[in-house]
Amino acid sequence: MRSGWIALAAVCLWAAGCETGRVAMPPKQGAAAPKAGGAAQYPPDARVVNLADRNLSALPTEILGLRKVEVLVLDGNPLQSFPKEVMGFPALRTLSMNQTGLSSMPGNLTALAPLQELSVSDNTLTALPNTIGDLRALRVLHARRNNVSSLPQDIGKLSRLELLDAGENRLLMLPAGIGDLRSLKTLVVDRNLLISLPDTIGNLRALENLDLTGNRLTHLPATIGKLTNLKIIKLTDNSIGPDEEMRIRRELPKCMVTL
Repeated sequence: MRSGWIALAAVCLWAAGCETGRVAMPPKQGAAAPKAGGAAQYPPDARVVNLADRNLSALPTEILGLRKVEVLVLDGNPLQSFPKEVMGFPALRTLSMNQTGLSSMPGNLTALAPLQELSVSDNTLTALPNTIGDLRALRVLHARRNNVSSLPQDIGKLSRLELLDAGENRLLMLPAGIGDLRSLKTLVVDRNLLISLPDTIGNLRALENLDLTGNRLTHLPATIGKLTNLKIIKLTDNSIGPDEEMRIRRELPKCMVTL
């Protein structure tokens, strides 16, 4: 299943675009390619470009001049590498590149500064770039089912981030900087290799949902009790003993704890 928030945003904007004629859809496979004068399939004011599952290895040249695109969906294409042309969409707010064979991301993300939602799940990424912190407008980040072993320290610069999903990777630890994500409401790091959490986790005062399922945790930091807005914490398939469970429940009396 692909990342829901990105897909939902794309679908909603796609539907809105259908009513206004601002959706750019490529020709279906087997259809004749558009002629030189046939760029009407890509109206210049298109806001949503959905190119999912088109067996593309590169972006079609017909969309490269679209300056108002806000949502670009490239899921399920064998791109293998991050298309540099993506940097040429100055209004881009949502970028979805799930299951595209990505093994790395560009080091310079300055051109994507307006981005609010980024989804790169189901790839072979071993790391996120240190410059991920430059995406100061980012609210949603999905990087699920990759091979990431650590998150960059600068991820803490994403002051507007509300959802971070890095589940099903190979994370050994979380950086101390994660405690700077003051807007974070949902943190999903299930099915990794975590043996402990940083004390700074207690700084996530806006956090409501924390999924730690399927790690190697034996205890949580003493600061866990500072998460007064936490509603759900999932700890199934860890090594939390009965004494630690009692402490967690005592520290988080209003939180649903699943073990």
